[in-house]
Amino acid sequence: MRAGIIIAALLAQALGVAAFFGAALTAPSRHLRAASALRMMTVSIDLKGKERLQKYLKDCELLGPVRFVSMNDGAILEAVGSFENLRFNDLEKGTYATLSGDDEGFECHLNIDRVNGITMLTKPAKDASHDLYITRFVDAEGKTVLSAMLQAEGGQYEEGAVAYWTKLREAFGAEQKLQ
Repeated sequence: MRAGIIIAALLAQALGVAAFFGAALTAPSRHLRAASALRMMTVSIDLKGKERLQKYLKDCELLGPVRFVSMNDGAILEAVGSFENLRFNDLEKGTYATLSGDDEGFECHLNIDRVNGITMLTKPAKDASHDLYITRFVDAEGKTVLSAMLQAEGGQYEEGAVAYWTKLREAFGAEQKLQ
């Protein structure tokens, strides 16, 4: 494992992204995010539609804890989970991305055939103690189907999460049209 980390760091240095690795050799979560960001930079994202959305969701696997928010006229549901246990299922109603936690306390199903775009934005928290890093999955009418925000504990994000979210936005764009 240690040899793999060293090889990844050497590769990153050779490609000029060593600054992003920073303390990667001592922080596994940051190393994973950095390695994925390197993969993201070296793999074409000239994909369209469902393929682009699936790649984006897979690249979100290393964001760490995320607060998912789903709203409709009668309710708002918020739950903390992650993109880590991502899988895709073809059902009669469409292709669903299923996100679930290890403890069975979180599960989310997103009909990716209904997602027409992705918006990544930042805004100050209501108490102004930190910024919010928000990803919105929107339908053809521009309505939010699902929001996913980096989860801050006491105003602090998991190490490397904000940098990785920013790399995702740089690689894919703040406004993505999928269809």
